[in-house]
Amino acid sequence: MAKRKKRLRVKEGKDSSRFMIYLMIAAMLFSGFYMLRWWGPEEESRSLPSMETYDVRQMGNASILISVRDIETEIVAEINTPISFETIRDIQNTSLDGLKRITLEVGNPVFYESAIEGRTYLLFRFTFDELDDNRTNSVRNILNSKLGTNNYELLRGCMGSLPINISGPGTDRVYFPCGFDTEKDDYFRIFLLKKTKDGLFEGTIGFVEKKIEVGPVIDADVVNITNILAQGVIESDFYPDRLYRINTSDMEILPPRVLINKTVKDEVLEKIDSLPGVDVRAEDNKTIISFNSSHENISRILEIENISYNLETGYLALTLPENASLSFINYTLNEARISNITFEKTGSVSLPEEVIIDGKLVTIPNNDRFNALLKIDTEIGDRVNISLSTLRYGDQIFIMGAGEI
Repeated sequence: MAKRKKRLRVKEGKDSSRFMIYLMIAAMLFSGFYMLRWWGPEEESRSLPSMETYDVRQMGNASILISVRDIETEIVAEINTPISFETIRDIQNTSLDGLKRITLEVGNPVFYESAIEGRTYLLFRFTFDELDDNRTNSVRNILNSKLGTNNYELLRGCMGSLPINISGPGTDRVYFPCGFDTEKDDYFRIFLLKKTKDGLFEGTIGFVEKKIEVGPVIDADVVNITNILAQGVIESDFYPDRLYRINTSDMEILPPRVLINKTVKDEVLEKIDSLPGVDVRAEDNKTIISFNSSHENISRILEIENISYNLETGYLALTLPENASLSFINYTLNEARISNITFEKTGSVSLPEEVIIDGKLVTIPNNDRFNALLKIDTEIGDRVNISLSTLRYGDQIFIMGAGEI
């Protein structure tokens, strides 16, 4: 009897074991279905959208000079924040009139679970058959809706000429994002980056450090006003005694002159030299008579002697305090028989460190406080057009002065 009960217990144990095995198999099957159902779409969402990624590094230790060769029919969005794969796909699925392609290019990418960031750069390049304001605004509206207004900068695509070939013939061109005001033959300093993929050279890309203005006329900021400069022409009659009423820190006078293209007899010279305010000298078979009064008495003597002559005007320059009364100065100079009176301010302007003159890069000394002549109504803080005066010595060009135009 006891043995029979034992066999029954064994049979019951086997049935219980089978039940547990079936339960585990069912659980595994259900779990697998659950994982396929819920993890499948997530794995799919982790697949990368279309993009070009590169390892990049700067070539050289400093920026290089380039000139713009071509301006592409391309709008470039430089992204300054990580961007999700979903947003990338939304932007890449954009359909616009005349749009040929949208390229995402990333330099030194950093990948997250569902996003990417460019450690060096991240660019969307929208290439059109041609560009106009409507298409530019359409791209801007799309980016505003997907990225917000503060997470990107909108630029153009430019092609520049390098001074040398980077890696063989035809590699003297570099692509770089540029401003919408860029024109062909503009000059820039750019940081040049070398692109590689799996250790192989894939080209270059540049990023603007600064634009180099083309002179001799460039923009400048007025940083200081020092004095007023009054200038005028001295013609046939001149009365310098009137000028002593003017408060001036410096006065430069070049008197008018009578020029005779031959030597004159001593007795004639003695008559002229005896006149008040007259200085006579002979040099190189010429006679030069300077005067600071009326030239009528000089003319009378020369006409009696039947001597022909030419009259050369003189020049006056006065340096005045900045608060000088221009109406009083103008009245006094007219009394002294000064004509063609002009007033300018002297001061200093802030100029760029470098400028292009006749295709050459020229460094401007003391560019942050460069002395300049300014218009009389110019004030500190104004942005003005400045014309640079230059001196050439062989192949070298030196900046010597500046004046507002």
